[in-house]
Amino acid sequence: MVACAFSFRLRLPLVPFMISIAAALALPAPAHAASDLTVTPLTWNEIGLDSNDPSTGPNRFPVGARVCNSGASATTATVTFAWDDGKNLFTGDPYINLRPGSLSVITLDVPAGGCADAYFEVEVTRSSLAFDKTRRYHITATDTSGSASTPQPRELYVEHLISQNRNSVTD
Repeated sequence: MVACAFSFRLRLPLVPFMISIAAALALPAPAHAASDLTVTPLTWNEIGLDSNDPSTGPNRFPVGARVCNSGASATTATVTFAWDDGKNLFTGDPYINLRPGSLSVITLDVPAGGCADAYFEVEVTRSSLAFDKTRRYHITATDTSGSASTPQPRELYVEHLISQNRNSVTD
């Protein structure tokens, strides 16, 4: 008899608890919109200057990302370039910055199930001191469904580019 009374007392408090669990499971969960965007790097992270003469040759390089939309409708995405050090985009580093006058934010129309590309222009200071320098960055795309970014960390590396002007064709 004692066992039954004990058993009865134990079940009684569990009944309201079980009812509240069942009710909670029956309620729809709040919807959290996941981003329909993905951002994939398009360009190499190695940039550089002419190893024979840094004052000649290219010192501006495109840095790009492909923004893809897996959603069922077209979207307008705001694509933003950012240095991970948080410093000024155009003057924050003595050697690697965005080119003065270039865009740091681009607006893209991305079709449903399609992709669009965004490019930013980076400039390397023409100095042998720039060789082997790095600067971390990422590119983020944002629309009404959320945002996505290139993998992090990513970094630009200033390589010693080998000048090929010594090669020629004579015939």
